[in-house]
Amino acid sequence: MQKTSASQSEANQQAKANRNMTAARASRVSIRLLWVTVNPTTTLAPWSGHDTQLLIACALGLAIIVIAIGVLKLAPFLSILVGTFAAGFAAHQPLEAIAQAFSKGAGALLGDVGIIIALGAMLGALMAESGAADRLVMTLLDHSTPKRLPWMMAFVRSSSACRSSSKSAP
Repeated sequence: MQKTSASQSEANQQAKANRNMTAARASRVSIRLLWVTVNPTTTLAPWSGHDTQLLIACALGLAIIVIAIGVLKLAPFLSILVGTFAAGFAAHQPLEAIAQAFSKGAGALLGDVGIIIALGAMLGALMAESGAADRLVMTLLDHSTPKRLPWMMAFVRSSSACRSSSKSAP
């Protein structure tokens, strides 16, 4: 009987050690999902009324943006600005915090995209001043009929994309 209880206590100790090892491994394992690291051993806080209010504020902001652009035909930038401030007010954020969050987000986006837009605008201006844009349009019109012009434009776009991707290939 003593051998059985000794082997049982030894088995219990082994099982406890295995559980501790598994918990230690689980705490070291983290899952990378988008830009958020999720630890599988953490527990979530219970849902609160504030969480519901934030979701409603986000839905309200998105609805305002969609209606302003789609129905009212407002400029997208202005619509996003109005929707952002509406969502911020609905979430009971101070005006300064809303403006700071908007400028931080817009600055990050425009910092990345702004360079591309500026370079494209410069290239367009150079083509317009040199007459290259006129020559390009006349060449396309000479080689197509009005019915086939959209297909010609699609072909020009796809062939220029193929050429630029083949140049970047090693």
